Amino acid sequence: MHDNEIRSSDQPVKTTNNRVSGYAIRFDQPGRVSERGRTFVEVVKPGAIKVADNIALFWDHKYDYPLADTRTGTLTYQIDHNGLYFDAELPETGSEKEKACLTRGTVKGMSFGFAPKVKEKWVNGVRELHEIEVRELSITAHPAYASTSVSMRSTNQMRLELAEKEILED
Repeated sequence: MHDNEIRSSDQPVKTTNNRVSGYAIRFDQPGRVSERGRTFVEVVKPGAIKVADNIALFWDHKYDYPLADTRTGTLTYQIDHNGLYFDAELPETGSEKEKACLTRGTVKGMSFGFAPKVKEKWVNGVRELHEIEVRELSITAHPAYASTSVSMRSTNQMRLELAEKEILED
């Protein structure tokens, strides 16, 4: 897991009760990446996202502290025309500090880790990612991509938003 390239965004994370959701990746939205002593702009292209068999949600890439994962069903995701949207159920106990930071908005960004072997293309100094394997998601205070989001929300609010989204997409 430590071979991953890491990318972040500073859009707000939705949080209510123990649920957190938002866009961890947005297509065609530039991010400023600093890596190996250089800084460049990068975008994830539509259709680029492949997801590993089991991905986990972490707090600031702390791999020994998973908040949710797809194996246990506490993390779900969908890839739509905007990017990768996730919804997670945080632990009842042990994540009070994280929930407080999300609710206050002091931490509102998302990051993702992906396999270093990617299909990429450089266009006018911009790295376009055409295929990546997402291996993890992280809530972070220091995102690279400004277009991602995360926030707390209640289960009832989540159901209403999903129903509304289905109506709008039909």
